[in-house]
Order: sequence, then structure tokens, then C-alpha cells
Amino acid sequence: MRRRRNRNVKKEGLSVLPPLMDNSAFELSEVEFDYLLSDLCVQLGCCISPAASRALWESRPATVDQFVDGLLAAEGLTGAGGRLHSSLKQHVQAFIAGRRAH
Repeated sequence: MRRRRNRNVKKEGLSVLPPLMDNSAFELSEVEFDYLLSDLCVQLGCCISPAASRALWESRPATVDQFVDGLLAAEGLTGAGGRLHSSLKQHVQAFIAGRRAH
């Protein structure tokens, strides 16, 4: 038996929850982007050249995953996954969340 999805929220007295924050969107200004790259270099040792940084910025990554993939490609680590990808992604998401909180 299938559950019905069209429940009347007000009638049942349920509160409407705010939408979840999309922590996968990559929305930074160019200054924040540069600061993020500096932070990744210092904190995680993931340092790319100024030319690679410019190319990554101009590629306009829309998601954190696209940014991390581009960063790893610039580092010469295409196809790298697992812990490295996860660590970078978590660091970038925390950075973006911190910028949004201010």
C-alpha cells in the first residue's frame, strides 16, 4: 500500500520546515576564491600555480564537486578520489558555510 504524499500541512498541524541549505553550490566572489585557494594551500598542501588558479576561476565551477575535480586536475591528480576528494570537499563546504554565516 502506497503512502499519500499530498498531506495538508496546516490541517494536520505540522510545521513547515525551511528548505535545507544547499552545501554543494559553489558561490564565491573572486576575492573569496583566491582566499580559499590560499587556505587550501596552507591547510591541506593543495597548491596550484597562478595560471591554473586563473583557469579554474574562469571555468566557473557551479558545484563544490566541480571545483574539487578542477583543483585535483590542476594538481595533476585526475581520477583521485576517496579520502583526498572527501577531505577537500568538506574543507570547501566548511569554508563556504563560514562565508555565508557572516
